[in-house]
Amino acid sequence: MDTIGAIIRTINTSNGHCFIVGGFVRDQVMGRINKDVDVEVFGMSVNQVAEVCSRFGTTDMVGQRFGVVSVHGCEAQFSVPRRDNRMGVGHQAFSMEFDPDMTIREAAERRDFTMNSMSIDTMTGEIVDPFGGRDDIEAGVIRHTSEHFSEDAVRVMRAVQFASRFGFRISTVTAEVCRAMTSECASIHPNPMWAEWAKFAQGGQPGAGMQVMFDTGWAWCWPEVGGMIGVAQDAAWHPEGGVWEHTRQVVDAAARICDRDGISGDERIVVVMAAFCHDMGKATTSAIDAGGRIISHGHDAASAIMAQSFMQSIGAPQQITAQVVAIVGEHMFHIFNGNRSQRPVGRFIMRISASGTNVAQWARVVEADHSGRGSMPAGMPAEASEVVAMAAQIGAVQSPPQPIVMGRHMIAIGFQPGPAMGAIIRSAFEAQMAGEFNDVDSGMAWVQAHAMS
Repeated sequence: MDTIGAIIRTINTSNGHCFIVGGFVRDQVMGRINKDVDVEVFGMSVNQVAEVCSRFGTTDMVGQRFGVVSVHGCEAQFSVPRRDNRMGVGHQAFSMEFDPDMTIREAAERRDFTMNSMSIDTMTGEIVDPFGGRDDIEAGVIRHTSEHFSEDAVRVMRAVQFASRFGFRISTVTAEVCRAMTSECASIHPNPMWAEWAKFAQGGQPGAGMQVMFDTGWAWCWPEVGGMIGVAQDAAWHPEGGVWEHTRQVVDAAARICDRDGISGDERIVVVMAAFCHDMGKATTSAIDAGGRIISHGHDAASAIMAQSFMQSIGAPQQITAQVVAIVGEHMFHIFNGNRSQRPVGRFIMRISASGTNVAQWARVVEADHSGRGSMPAGMPAEASEVVAMAAQIGAVQSPPQPIVMGRHMIAIGFQPGPAMGAIIRSAFEAQMAGEFNDVDSGMAWVQAHAMS
């Protein structure tokens, strides 16, 4: 912060006027920590700001075409006010016009939400709040700042992720503005789209984000998401209601479980997004049986297919998508593992590990699913606990164990490297995962019994 303060003081004494803006101010008002500082400089051109910044270190030239200057080793970004004029459809279809003489109110009204339109005058220390951002934070309301909101459709997804992060609701008027923008969802580039979904998944109350999707009509922008709305479930198993309400409760449970277990980053995103996608398939598999009960046979496999298409449509990285799809497709395994034997559990571990995820992540989603059922008891189902216990016996909860029988062991007893030896090693690994041996001696005994007889 010493460098930031020095740059600000220099600008303020060089005919400029610095205001700290955006998320830093919002989080300060909310009592949250935010180390990213955005400084908007009035009264100076981009080149003038860059010249001052260059006195304190190497400046990043990349952002200057957007009116943004940063200094290596400094956590702040310095920008000048600009007007973004929409030139067409899409998140990037804008022309930019820098205006260092713009007023602080004019600059603030171009920000997305009132809570992000506040600023701190670095000369006086005063919080400037022209649009009532502090009141909206106090009320827990997401409200758009001005008519400029509709110029950028990605702002709707920002409302979703802010709701997930802060537990806020969206104002009725803002929801209507967002509803009128649904046709622009498809024009958002995958990169900014995924950035907002990732923040949604890292929030503490993603169920609130889902409520914003519903209120704005954006849930129907993705068939897999909108398809969950209105799908009924059997009241005996789901007293909380249909698939949409169940999923809202499940994603909130998933967030709490991740908090409990200290899970963050991509691991947290995988758990919450798998929780979000786990019952998508009920939209196409639900039916009423002869006894009048609602059943959804095969919804796990159907949900995995839908999760794949949905995650791709929102620009999710392939590694995260693969893990989400694997967990969704296996989220009923503990129910179907009726014989409680090690062999099917071993095969399950190999299937789920192939995607890059693990039993611990799967178990968190299963626990969240079991916990998102209204008044029914929360926690891990007994059957799932048994699966975790069996995985623990072979050291395969956090990651699959390494094969015990290796090529060097096979060569030592006379095998020649090649496809035949490779096939035996793979079979031995399956036997190991089934609990048939747990050290080299017993592993080689298995090889001699099964491959040399």
